[in-house]
Amino acid sequence: MKRTRLLLAIAFAISVVFTSCGKYEEGPSISLRSKKARLTGVWEISKKMYNGREVSLTAEDKQVTVEFKKDDSFEINMPPYKLTGTWEFNSDKTKIIVEAGMFGHTEKTELTILRLTNKELFVEEKEDNDVIRSEYNKR
Repeated sequence: MKRTRLLLAIAFAISVVFTSCGKYEEGPSISLRSKKARLTGVWEISKKMYNGREVSLTAEDKQVTVEFKKDDSFEINMPPYKLTGTWEFNSDKTKIIVEAGMFGHTEKTELTILRLTNKELFVEEKEDNDVIRSEYNKR
């Protein structure tokens, strides 16, 4: 009887872990790392799409890096400029909300997470009537 209860408890715990991890449209279905741990680090763009059409990355695009830090700050390096701000997940961790200021103006942007692994980040944002998809690889 005790063995049956133990097996049921283990099965329940495993089912909770596996069903709670598959939040993003393009995966992963499971991960042992937290979403914050997967997001933290330096990212480089690998692909950009506007309204479903891939656009060529410029030499300047390829120099840009985005670093999400554990203290909920972020830094975008666009040589020779650097932009800093804060980031947070929305309540269900399906979006990243970034807030940055430049020249006295603060702007908040929501990025819908399509894929978040330790090495890949795919996000989408809406700007007026356009849908912009950006894919990043961790450095």
